[in-house]
Amino acid sequence: MRAVLNTTGTHVKSTLRVRVDFYPEETDESYKINRVSVPVEPVGGYTGKPEDLNAWIEKLPRIEQVNPCFSHFMAVDETIKADYFHDHLLSIFDPDTIATIDHVLTLPAAAHYLDSIMRSKPTLSPKSVVTQDIVDLCNSTNEKLVSSINITLNKGVVFKVDSGSITVGAGAANYNNARAGNNTYVEGTNAARSSGTGVITTAQFWANANIGGLRYGMFWWNAGPYVCRDSEAIGNVVAGSVQTFSGLTINVELNDKNGVYYTAGNLEMDTVIGDALLTANIAGEYIDPGDSTNYAPSGLYKAMAAYGIGGQMISGNIVPKLISVGMI
Repeated sequence: MRAVLNTTGTHVKSTLRVRVDFYPEETDESYKINRVSVPVEPVGGYTGKPEDLNAWIEKLPRIEQVNPCFSHFMAVDETIKADYFHDHLLSIFDPDTIATIDHVLTLPAAAHYLDSIMRSKPTLSPKSVVTQDIVDLCNSTNEKLVSSINITLNKGVVFKVDSGSITVGAGAANYNNARAGNNTYVEGTNAARSSGTGVITTAQFWANANIGGLRYGMFWWNAGPYVCRDSEAIGNVVAGSVQTFSGLTINVELNDKNGVYYTAGNLEMDTVIGDALLTANIAGEYIDPGDSTNYAPSGLYKAMAAYGIGGQMISGNIVPKLISVGMI
């Protein structure tokens, strides 16, 4: 398995956060499910009617690619050194951890096992960002780390993993339709089941065509408008297979709903599974914490390929008590 820095995921959410993608090799168990054929969209993307998008995608040329089997976000100090980050990455993803992750990613409910593994890993406990120029900080961090984070990781022995998490959303699957970007989508199917405040730490998505600039968040209904409770930048999401992102910190409460926004590409949607009256959308970006607006029921679309997994917050710690958002 190979670890590569993905510069599209670098962002600030109190702390500086960077994203590492993990690509399976041919000898890995997860290789076959991540070698996929995907459509190639022309410049400008789709400009027709939403209901005709699927037919348009079917006519596009396709290419084969190997997708990441999972991605992990890590909080770091804004003064992080490349060699220190390199060593910390190797300490977290030791050979036995890599072997176990590769194995569990081929199992049903794989993200639950991955979430359990990654939640047990130590973090760097960085300080909050004080730099005013966030764009420059992200760019300089990418330049500093990108050449040192392209590592082949050795595999060891698979160890036993227990699952158990909060979940939100319909589940990341290859559905029967898709929707283009530059809209904020909120999915009502399978809202968060939690007896208290929790944190979404892992999320999954399935893109129909490569997605750019994805943000993922939790929404609550305020007697009319939906309000974004919390969100986090994900970055680009490749198409053709389920993509899993761990290391997130998105606050969630009982009955919260999945929400996404992306600037390019298409997310898988379903017109049969779920409840169209509870799934809504609006043109534009309304996924920053505190954003509030009235949404229109989607009508045609009932579920989207987004799924959040996390744990309940008890005495300041995230514990693996079942909280889920979304249908699965």
